[in-house]
Amino acid sequence: MNVTVSQKVKDLLTQHQISESELARRINIPRPTVNRLVAGKMQSPKLHVLQAIATYFACDVASLTGVSDQVAHNQVCYIPW
Repeated sequence: MNVTVSQKVKDLLTQHQISESELARRINIPRPTVNRLVAGKMQSPKLHVLQAIATYFACDVASLTGVSDQVAHNQVCYIPW
C-alpha cells in the first residue's frame, strides 16, 4: 500500500488533534501551503516544508515521503554511482 505524503500528514494531524491552520502557525509555513499539501494538490513539496512538518511531529522526512516504507517492503532502490 503506497500512502501519500498528504495522507501521512492528515493521519498525523488527526493523531495529534491539531488543525492544518494550527500546524501552519506552529511551523511558520503559510497556511495555504499546508492546505494544498494535505489536499494532495502539491505534487512536489519543498524540502523545507517537509522538514518543518517532520520536525514538528518528531519523525523524519523519509517516513513522510514513504522512502522508509519502500525499504521496509524490500523494494530495490537504485543509487547511481
